[in-house]
Amino acid sequence: MKTNIYTSATLTALLVIFFQTNVFASGKIKEVYANQNFQIEERNEIIHVAIDKNPWESFTFALDNFEIINNPIVNLQISTNKAITLRADLTDGNFMSSEIQIVSHQVAASQSFTQLSFDFSGIISSIDLSDVVYLVFYVNPGSEFTGEIAIQNFNLTAEAEQQSMLSQISGFKMYPSPATSFTNIEIPEGGFNRLQVMDMSGKIVSNYDISGYDGMSYRLELGHLNPSYYTVQISNGDVRLSEKLIIN
Repeated sequence: MKTNIYTSATLTALLVIFFQTNVFASGKIKEVYANQNFQIEERNEIIHVAIDKNPWESFTFALDNFEIINNPIVNLQISTNKAITLRADLTDGNFMSSEIQIVSHQVAASQSFTQLSFDFSGIISSIDLSDVVYLVFYVNPGSEFTGEIAIQNFNLTAEAEQQSMLSQISGFKMYPSPATSFTNIEIPEGGFNRLQVMDMSGKIVSNYDISGYDGMSYRLELGHLNPSYYTVQISNGDVRLSEKLIIN
């Protein structure tokens, strides 16, 4: 099995793609490294990665070493067109965090973004932080993979981002709106299983199980609600999407 420990020579040999856009405006990510099996581009502040890789190939972010000293938790939001395991390793070019702890997440296929946090606080003292630090991402480590992922809102913090920060990542189609007796909601793919309607004070006035409606239309009956402004929210435990609804 491949050891996956990066040396300076290995990093130099990789194809370097350097973004100077708002995504990296904070300076936390210095450069992005990948070979020809990873097509990486930034569009509208989202990093898109098209992948057709061999088992242990990866792509790498060069991070600001001073930032990660005080903020050893990597947070990001990801969407993927296939269910994946996403593993992240932190390395100084010699020592790799996976020698102490493997940090990975299972991510369901969805067009919506899911919040992930990779906690390196337990191993940060083992990394040489005198120079640039590298964050190595493995999509389905040890296996071939062909697919696409997208990453947004990459940041470093002292504590993990909470799932409550996921609201308003993106929306969903709802019609008619304004509505009177009913509205149709197009449920996106992503395992959404709960639909809630909240009034202007944030109180939940309707609560529905929408399991099994992925990619389908759900008819929401409104006859029991008074004319007013409401928020319709769907969730899957990790991601919450919300839209405003007017009932006439």
